[in-house]
Amino acid sequence: MRGARIVGTTAALVATACGTGASQTTTAAPTVPDQGIMVDDRPQGPESHLGAHKVVVDYYALLADRRYADAWKLWADNGKASGQTADQFAASFANVTRYEPKVGGIGPMEGAAGSVFITVFVDVNGARTDGTPIHQKGWVSLRRVNNVPGATPEQLAWRITKVPI
Repeated sequence: MRGARIVGTTAALVATACGTGASQTTTAAPTVPDQGIMVDDRPQGPESHLGAHKVVVDYYALLADRRYADAWKLWADNGKASGQTADQFAASFANVTRYEPKVGGIGPMEGAAGSVFITVFVDVNGARTDGTPIHQKGWVSLRRVNNVPGATPEQLAWRITKVPI
């Protein structure tokens, strides 16, 4: 991730009391470990890396809520990139009883041939109706058209092209 790292400093303050005929006392203030803060200087908004991350968060939230038709629509080419019809897509989750996604880091944005590509990490745990555990971990790939004149709103939106299976 591009960005500047700002690191806080830790300082221990030592106070010394002194006087004539008195013993010296040293007191140290408690220390706090350094805490780094990532400052992300990439553009913000729906066309940004955060927009792609939100699509992945929304996709897995829709799956967890069993809103399969809405999740299918977040695939590229109006759902066709999933390789299934909306009904087939929904049916593929018929034996899922629990679906718990954790969406993580965002990969770098890359451009080619008028499109922008990005990946977002996901770790999914769950269970099937027969008790078999589900564990899917990997990078979700997304694509959007890079502000090409004449592009439709659908083409300008981040859409999923691949999920870890």
